[in-house]
Amino acid sequence: MLAFVPALCAQEVCAPTPIYSVCDIAFDIPGAAGDSLQLYAELKSPRYRAAMVAAFPAGHALASGPASRPLALAALAAETFILYRRPLGPGLYDAIIAACQRAGYSPQIGQEAPRMLSTLSLVAAGLGVTLIPASMQRLRVNGVAYRRLDGDAGLVAPLNLAYRRGESAAAVRRFIALARRTAP
Repeated sequence: MLAFVPALCAQEVCAPTPIYSVCDIAFDIPGAAGDSLQLYAELKSPRYRAAMVAAFPAGHALASGPASRPLALAALAAETFILYRRPLGPGLYDAIIAACQRAGYSPQIGQEAPRMLSTLSLVAAGLGVTLIPASMQRLRVNGVAYRRLDGDAGLVAPLNLAYRRGESAAAVRRFIALARRTAP
């Protein structure tokens, strides 16, 4: 869980968004770095790998299975997917498509959303299912149920930390040190 202090904020950053336009710290979803990191140092080690979960509309048949039993990605073959737009996060988008193909199918994509949180709103509206980093379950979006995926899916969301070179704010320096100490 992130604690927010005045000198520090966390933000999902997309490829078209210059990273220097965000505040003191930005979490970068795969494929979003590009040339925008010229003004920033990137913490490549640690590079977090977040487990992914399936998100369903509440009451969906696949959401009602035992929460302790992981779901095979192949079980989603007949579902309509809602994904984070590829131009905004090509790494994660491509990883989801590749994982589905390894599971034996090409996902039917019904909607693409500009932010991961938006995918959950569309799921809650009953427009399909999505795959998100497990930590997003903490948002507790009404009308959404989650199931963890079977480890055979091989699907993780890499998460990078970017920050200004020569950062002087004490809160930011402490956060960077904490990220280095707690990385897997």
